[in-house]
Amino acid sequence: MLAGHQQLVAERWETVFEDLGEDVLGEVAQEARQDGQDPGLAVDVFVRGLVRQLEDWKKAGTALEEALGAAVLGRPLPVWAADCLAAEQGRLWGARQALLEAVARYHHGGPGAG
Repeated sequence: MLAGHQQLVAERWETVFEDLGEDVLGEVAQEARQDGQDPGLAVDVFVRGLVRQLEDWKKAGTALEEALGAAVLGRPLPVWAADCLAAEQGRLWGARQALLEAVARYHHGGPGAG
């Protein structure tokens, strides 16, 4: 159960947020300009998609926590499981921070700001 969740996170979400920065948002804006589209709207749509992915990641973590809780039949979670859940929350928090920092830097002078 845990291994499946970790694989899902690695394949679906971690790589998306791993190298996220204001330069990625600048590239989205630049591509929109080149295509004759509104760069602000393109960045907004892109960021909203990332926010939805964070929400999906959080839901998957909650589902994992519930499944582990059900598996132990009301007993306390083993230390290793609690540590894994805490690490998962840390990765999700890190991804949220990466997004917040990318948006802040993009809008306050990063490459392609505007």
